[in-house]
Amino acid sequence: MKTLNLFLLLMLWSWVLFAQRNYQKNDHVSLSSEKTGDYYRVNYRFKDQWGNMQHFKLHFDATATEQMNARFGIPRWMFDRWTVTPENVAERQRVMQQGMFRRFDNYLKADYDAIVGYYAPVFGKPIAELIRAQLRAMDKDNRLNRIEMAMKFVQDIPYGVPKDRKAGLHRGGIHTPPEVLISGYGDCDSKTLLFAAILSYLIDPEDILFFLQDNHVLAFVAVDGHNPGGTFLIENGRRYYMAETVGPGRRRLGESARGDQRTGAIIPFKFQPHAVAQVSALPGNEASYEPGKYEIVFENRSRKKVLVMLYVQNEQGAWEIKAWYPLKHKERVKLADTPNDHFFYYAVDEKRRWLWNGTDKLLEYKGTVFGLKRKQIDATKGFGTHTITLT
Repeated sequence: MKTLNLFLLLMLWSWVLFAQRNYQKNDHVSLSSEKTGDYYRVNYRFKDQWGNMQHFKLHFDATATEQMNARFGIPRWMFDRWTVTPENVAERQRVMQQGMFRRFDNYLKADYDAIVGYYAPVFGKPIAELIRAQLRAMDKDNRLNRIEMAMKFVQDIPYGVPKDRKAGLHRGGIHTPPEVLISGYGDCDSKTLLFAAILSYLIDPEDILFFLQDNHVLAFVAVDGHNPGGTFLIENGRRYYMAETVGPGRRRLGESARGDQRTGAIIPFKFQPHAVAQVSALPGNEASYEPGKYEIVFENRSRKKVLVMLYVQNEQGAWEIKAWYPLKHKERVKLADTPNDHFFYYAVDEKRRWLWNGTDKLLEYKGTVFGLKRKQIDATKGFGTHTITLT
């Protein structure tokens, strides 16, 4: 273990977003689970990095899930005074290994490698498979997009601090990956473990590091050959970028979440998948998505009343003419939604003395040919509102 100073290279973000202890959820998120018959069924809607609404349906064997969840944790008597004998040392080691804990300096803490290795094959792998399938369907399957979608999947899970409610067991305030999915919330370490469990099946697990701080845990991820920009640390000559998944903030890879400088402990991640029973290969795991859309807004800053024509692709994929939209002075109005990252427009004042036009698209409308200007939207910023200001 080593301690280092980490300089944040991006703007300062309030730590309040990531220190809150109350349940918090993004408005667009829907996450529910139910036990029906022999299965837990998880129904989750979240936004990907482009603003598409993703819908994942997951199914897990209920008996196996409950048995696996029950394994995590150590008896509270492990914190009582004890006599050092070979037998006691061996018994305590056995209890820690069984409960997925380890000695960390002078403390007993959850063994992150053991937790991820035990739960990832059953609960992380199916999610990773759905992420890959969705990215392929959108023709966007690459390393950075895999990392970003895994981050968004975890970030959108509501934030909340688990209680140590297992009778007689100490669990360090952690939800296991299946508990995060079934209970519908988690805090920093719980969600970081789920993120690692998913990401281990999307990239090389050796490209993941844990970063431990006072009262906070997050991951860093190596992206060799890519430069997403932002906050990173250097370990063994490689850059690892911050992957803050605690939520509800939706930070991109490398985007910081706290002050100008911080210290912490780098914990290398060793992924050793546990040879558990195959309980996740169940029929019914599926994913779909609702394409995001750009809101096209026009704002009239001229001193004239203006008429606007749009040539825009609708949500069914067809291009259509929308005319004429009247805009008064200082009026700001949403005129259309489109899934496309470009559209064409033409505007004229009511006395037809002032034009906002171009030669990018010649379009005939009611017997007259108009020259429209093409507007390209920066798709890298995701879906949202795009404003054209007429001056």
